[in-house]
Amino acid sequence: MKRKLNITDLLSWPLRLIVSLIALIPLRVLYLLSDFVYFLLYRIIRYRRNVILSNLRNSFPDKGEEELESIAKSFYRHISHLFVEVPKLIRIRPEALSRRISFAPGAGELLDNYFQQNKSVLLVLGHFGNWEWAAVGYMLQRSHTLVAPYHPLSNKVFDGLFYNFRIRFGTKVVPMQHFGKFMMQMANQPHAYFMVSDQSPSPEHAYWVPFLNQDTPVFKGPEKLASKLNMPVVFASVRPVSKGHYEFNVFPLTDNPKELPEGELTRMHTRFLEQEIQLNPGAWLWSHRRWKHKRK
Repeated sequence: MKRKLNITDLLSWPLRLIVSLIALIPLRVLYLLSDFVYFLLYRIIRYRRNVILSNLRNSFPDKGEEELESIAKSFYRHISHLFVEVPKLIRIRPEALSRRISFAPGAGELLDNYFQQNKSVLLVLGHFGNWEWAAVGYMLQRSHTLVAPYHPLSNKVFDGLFYNFRIRFGTKVVPMQHFGKFMMQMANQPHAYFMVSDQSPSPEHAYWVPFLNQDTPVFKGPEKLASKLNMPVVFASVRPVSKGHYEFNVFPLTDNPKELPEGELTRMHTRFLEQEIQLNPGAWLWSHRRWKHKRK
């Protein structure tokens, strides 16, 4: 029985064409387009404005409305940049992207040291900076395979588009439901594993930790997998430096996660993400309903 077409199906091919056209345009021109996108999202559509401001008020209770509005504007500017940067992954030359993602001093050497010991490493990050460029930038500047989980999208056109974004430069993507099994199978082969940790999990699959002045559920997955394999864990940051340029940095959390009390590793990487957000609040994804689940 054929699945009925819905509005997303009908729009997916025109949107794919738009994405492909965006990818053909030089970045310096695309950033002019991003100014229009910013105006559209912030002034006209007012994209998820209530969610964004509610998240900001709860996260920064000591800030006034004027300062919160300034952060919101920075966020709209940031996602307008992402709107043109992510599609550009289809066409951008490797050397051009390498110039836009630099490794912080010592970051590459720290990761290489694990691989020289024949160890895999888990890199935990958030929806901060350009997390899509982060994986690609890693593959362009490091020699070991990067593996990342992904959730297949129900729309096959969009699913194929995002899948191709991620694998073009050599990243290996594994469906989320098979990710743990893959890590177990590859236990004797050093890999770098990327896991984004700041989605909003259901309470039964979460540790509850303090995050941005709120009691927050955080996925157990990174901690559970790292502890099971006793794999070194680092927090990864992709800080915006200037328009279209990012710095990739890593902060070691533990080489022996089995030795930590339950929940401690989750608190550690969540604390690092909070510090990054406090340094540059506009660069985090404020538009998602991060706190939709409450502790019962």
